[in-house]
Amino acid sequence: MRSEDGKQWWDGTAWRALSPDGLYYWNSAQWTPIPTQGVGAPTGGAPMKRGRGPLFWILGGCGCLVILAVVGSVLAGNAVRTFLHVGQAGSCAPADLPDYPGSNQVLWGHVGPLCTYDLSTTDSPSTVDSWYESELSQGDWEVVSTSTVNGTIRFDRKSNSKVTGQVQAKTNATGTQIVIAIVGG
Repeated sequence: MRSEDGKQWWDGTAWRALSPDGLYYWNSAQWTPIPTQGVGAPTGGAPMKRGRGPLFWILGGCGCLVILAVVGSVLAGNAVRTFLHVGQAGSCAPADLPDYPGSNQVLWGHVGPLCTYDLSTTDSPSTVDSWYESELSQGDWEVVSTSTVNGTIRFDRKSNSKVTGQVQAKTNATGTQIVIAIVGG
């Protein structure tokens, strides 16, 4: 099939240069006669499109994104369940670290040496702070600092200076949330 300007020939795979008399085309190695019938013969239509259309690639790309999102969600969910134990009894904290009396454990989790857990109570944050200041000043624990600005009590283990932590009591919708974080316990 000749191009519109009459200077090229479609041989079924690529556009090729035509000879000045229009009877031959250059096939990258030699001049070849233009066929009058069979493969490469003029058909009067545009050459067939090769490859896949854009819809194939768009749908294929969207399918891959959906698969990646599902796999990512499963992996992220497993990671959260591995490190955070929502609603499960237990703790990663030392056994002698005091828990606020009458509180409910909301969640606990650990990543490496960091242990964190949340308790809830209906008592006020100031009542919780006073109790922890007293309890963490006894036994193998000592209060290092108390912040009245954000209600954080920092504490250390007397027998092992690498074990340190903090308690923070803050008001939430159901009463007081107690957040305890300890490292090295």
